[in-house]
Amino acid sequence: MEYKVSYREKDGGVQAIINYKDGDKWRQKAKQGFRIQKDAKPWIDKTLKELKETVTVVEEFRGITFGKFKEIFLKDKQREAAYNSIKFYKRTFAKFKDLDNIPLTDVGYINIKPCVDKMIDEGLKNSTIKDYLAKLRTVFNHAIDNYEIITTNPVNIKKYKLPIQIDDAEEKVKALNENEVDDLLSRLKGRDYFICLIAVKCGLRLGEINGIVDGINGAIDFKNGELHVKQQWKELEKGKYGLGSLKTKNSYRTVPIPKKYIPKLEKYTQTCVKDLNNRIFIDNTNNRTGERLRRKFNRWGYDISVHNLRHTYATTLLSNGLDFETVAELMGDTVEMVIRTYSHVIDDMRKNAKTRIDNIL
Repeated sequence: MEYKVSYREKDGGVQAIINYKDGDKWRQKAKQGFRIQKDAKPWIDKTLKELKETVTVVEEFRGITFGKFKEIFLKDKQREAAYNSIKFYKRTFAKFKDLDNIPLTDVGYINIKPCVDKMIDEGLKNSTIKDYLAKLRTVFNHAIDNYEIITTNPVNIKKYKLPIQIDDAEEKVKALNENEVDDLLSRLKGRDYFICLIAVKCGLRLGEINGIVDGINGAIDFKNGELHVKQQWKELEKGKYGLGSLKTKNSYRTVPIPKKYIPKLEKYTQTCVKDLNNRIFIDNTNNRTGERLRRKFNRWGYDISVHNLRHTYATTLLSNGLDFETVAELMGDTVEMVIRTYSHVIDDMRKNAKTRIDNIL
């Protein structure tokens, strides 16, 4: 921002004057009553900071409230984000509705903290609150990067000291051991067997599994023993399901199929009923698949979901010496996400290493 600071004597004191350029016009702010020029410095610094945060903003966005900007944000996101992502943003906005009438440039910790406190009082898990804060941070980043309405993001997740929760302190990612995997697979038949087989032996998410199609341009390469993960089955808009893009760019990947399961899987694809998309698993929704399998698991004494089979895949690979970068590529996640999710495996590996070192040395 282009500006000039000057002073003049007025009414027995000093008046500070800031001339600044706003677009093509020069404007002025002034304050008098200072004893000497040095006394005016705090006011000058504060005023320049405020001007830099507003003068560069396009006139139509000056003074825009959080409530108005979130409408712009959703409109922008609808062009690129999946239907479920939009739903999550709307849930986030419901949790921060008290920000709606505050100018975007004025939103800070003091406004966000009461919203977080309310979520704590509602009994939301810490991980859920952090997810909402992360989405809120994305909204403010959009205001910075795309519209230059603000210069700094007011959401610093580390600032919010969330209470220790028993679930957070004790909860570990649920994963099955080798015997439990064998027992579970032995009980399953038909399509449910192969859904769970792919989850626990290839690490795919349920939407990715339901999005597997057969054929020349399909996902399965039996010759090379590979699964090409390039789409998923998901809700494209309210009540409408179909094949769509994956969760993140990391989700696009190729994973190996263990050799001993290839003949079984190939035979299944040749005989199973397929839908018009040539999908080999034809449930209309992922929830239908997940609930059916959860009921079966519970009946057999396993308090897990299909997603826990994906966790089992990751923990099995890590426990057997695969590095985090390789596991992240196979899972379609970032290395940071894998380390954060499976930190307990690191602890177990350290304990095992200590035992081995004691035995060796």
